[in-house]
Amino acid sequence: MLRRISSALTLLSALAVPMLLRAQGSDAVLVGIITDASGAAVAGATVSAVNVATGVSRDVITNQTGAYRIGPLVPGTYEVRTSMTGFKTKVQSNVVLQTGAVLKVDLVLEVGDVSERIEVTAAAPMLQTQETSVGGVITTSQLERIPVNGRNYTRLLVLMPGSSDIRRSQGRGDLSGTQMVSINGQRTQDNNYTIDGIDNNMMFMNSPGGSPPMDAIQEFRVSTGNSAEYGRSAGANVNISIKSGTRDLHGSAYWYVRNDKFDANEWFANRQNRGKVPFRQNQYGISIGGPVVLPKIYNGRDKTFWFASWEGFRRRRGQTAQGTVPLEPMRQGDFSMLSTKIYDPLTGQLNANGESVRQPFGRCPGFS
Repeated sequence: MLRRISSALTLLSALAVPMLLRAQGSDAVLVGIITDASGAAVAGATVSAVNVATGVSRDVITNQTGAYRIGPLVPGTYEVRTSMTGFKTKVQSNVVLQTGAVLKVDLVLEVGDVSERIEVTAAAPMLQTQETSVGGVITTSQLERIPVNGRNYTRLLVLMPGSSDIRRSQGRGDLSGTQMVSINGQRTQDNNYTIDGIDNNMMFMNSPGGSPPMDAIQEFRVSTGNSAEYGRSAGANVNISIKSGTRDLHGSAYWYVRNDKFDANEWFANRQNRGKVPFRQNQYGISIGGPVVLPKIYNGRDKTFWFASWEGFRRRRGQTAQGTVPLEPMRQGDFSMLSTKIYDPLTGQLNANGESVRQPFGRCPGFS
């Protein structure tokens, strides 16, 4: 029994380490002020941020000015609850925290019993006003639904305002197989790439580093005008958030295939009476995540989660090359079938006018 418990604790430790090491650069923060109906600050109120996908709750107490701050929080959809003796419990649902966001949610409490519950389900879109960065987020639904050749997330960077996939000399350096993109006119090498806040740059030519499978990415944020936290580059900061497990088991399996059997022949190949070039490309993988549940030992349905992803890529493509070879008469020194003369440089002689005259390699038709 002790051995089973020891093995279980070892497994839980291994699963917990990635979450402990998760950098805060990609996590979100929730701030706000709690007041009563008269506008007075409510100190000592309990504010809870509950992750809808995992059920994990983070609780804080408001200070003397009624202000609170909850973070770091994993990006996702949250329910914000506020309770205080003498007031009704106030709930703000569908609070979406995106990667690296600092979102302000203010709540007004009404006098009543704490067991009474007021839920706000419809509200104006919340704006991020707590920091100066400007940018956008490519969400999970976009990653799942937009077709991307090669399934590399960097190809979606051009969806952001101010982006351009220019291919000039300054676009060199995409040695990692990713798309180099200029943001707001900056050089393509001036962007900074991170995964969960951890550096993800290929230092040679400063191109993007590793590219996780798109099914492993929850979302990524492209932002400019960042604080000193992201002061490494003049361009944009591209921050990827990797998915984590949820309280329910979820997964995906996929296979993307390209094959010359499905394609029409190229126009130039048809013109030269050539067939299609052999082409096979297969990209396949799985992703799965859920809670850590060890029967009769540990139930982490609302506490501990895991996620794994794997992807394979196979590509074969033939190439057609054209070249010319000398005909048999040419190999014997007879170039008379050509439309222009080719002279033997070793046969130069002076004529009566003192001009150098050389003998051609063979006689060309139409020439005397």
